Amino acid sequence: MNVNQDLVTDVIQKVLENLLEEEKSAVAEPLGDGIYQTIGEAVEGAVLAQKRLISMTLAQRDKMIAAIRKAALDNNEKLSAMAIRETKLGRFEDKIKENILCSTKTPGTEDIPSFAKSGDDGLTLLEYAPIGVIGSLTPITNPTGTVIHNSISMIAAGNAVVFNPHPSARETSISLVRLLHQAIVDVGGPAGLISVVNHPTLETAREIMEHPKVNMLVATGGKAVVNAVLRSGKKAIGAGAGNPPVLVDETANIRNAAKSIIDGASINNNIFCTCEKEVIAVDEVADCLIKFMQETGKACLLTPDDAKKVTELVVTREGGINPAFIGKNVQVILKEIGIEVGEECRLAI
Repeated sequence: MNVNQDLVTDVIQKVLENLLEEEKSAVAEPLGDGIYQTIGEAVEGAVLAQKRLISMTLAQRDKMIAAIRKAALDNNEKLSAMAIRETKLGRFEDKIKENILCSTKTPGTEDIPSFAKSGDDGLTLLEYAPIGVIGSLTPITNPTGTVIHNSISMIAAGNAVVFNPHPSARETSISLVRLLHQAIVDVGGPAGLISVVNHPTLETAREIMEHPKVNMLVATGGKAVVNAVLRSGKKAIGAGAGNPPVLVDETANIRNAAKSIIDGASINNNIFCTCEKEVIAVDEVADCLIKFMQETGKACLLTPDDAKKVTELVVTREGGINPAFIGKNVQVILKEIGIEVGEECRLAI
C-alpha cells in the first residue's frame, strides 16, 4: 500500500495543533506576564509552554536567551535597588555586579552540543533532552541573580520554570519574572515559559514539590528547604548554607590572597554561601597576610576585645545569628560597639 508522506505529516501536525489548543483552553490566564494566582495554574501553563518550546528551533531559543540577558542588564540598577530596599540585605554595587555576572556568564545552548560518532559498528548520535517543568525555589539573599541564572540555563536546556521566591523578596522576584517573561514573548517565545505565583509562601513551595507535573526541583536557600527538595522523591538539585574556609600557606601569593579574600568575603556583606567565612593561615605568613589585608584599604583590624564585643553582638546566646545584623554593612555593625569606620571599609577582621 502506497502512503502519501506529505498527507501523513499534515495529519500529525493537525493532531498536535488540536491537542495544544485543547490544553491551552484549559489553562487559566495569568494575572500579568507570567504571574498566576495558583501553583496549579502556573504549572499547567508551564507544561503547555514547554511543549511549544521544544517544537521550536535552537536559534529561536537563542533569541529568547539573548532577550533575557538584555532585559536584565538594561534594568540592572532598578532591580538591584529594589532588591536592597525589599530584603535589606547586601550592597547595591555588589548586586549590580551579581546581575551582570549572571546575565553574561550563565551558559546558553552552547552548553548542550550534539555529538555524533560513526565507525565500523554504525552511527551514534547523542543529544541532551529536557527535563520538562522545573520548580525553582529562590532565596532572599540573591533573588535577582538566581532568577536570571535559572531562567537562562533552564530555558537553554529546553525546560519551563515555575518560580517560588522567598516571601521576603516577593516584589523584586515578581517584577523580574514579569520583565523576563515579556522579553521572551516579545521575540516569539511561548507565554508561561517562566512563571511565578502571585503570593509565594511555604505552602506554595510545598505545592510545587508535590505537583505531579513538576519533573524536577532546584532549590537555593537554607538547610530546611534544601533538605525538603532532596527528600521530595523527585530529581532535585539543592544549594544550601555554606561555611567555606580559605587556607593560606607559604606557597601562596600573599598579597593577591589578601585582596581576593577581602573581596570575596565582603561581597554583598557575606550573605552568599560561597563567600569565605574564615581564614586559616600558617604561622609563616599570618602576619604578612593581615598586613596586606589592611593595605587594601577595605579591612578594619579588630582588637581581641573588640572582636569579642562583635561576637557577642551578632551571635545569640543560643548560638544563632542575630537577624538584625545579617547582610548589614560593617559600618552598621561596628557602630554598635562604638567604632566608626569610613565608607571604604568593607570588612572587619
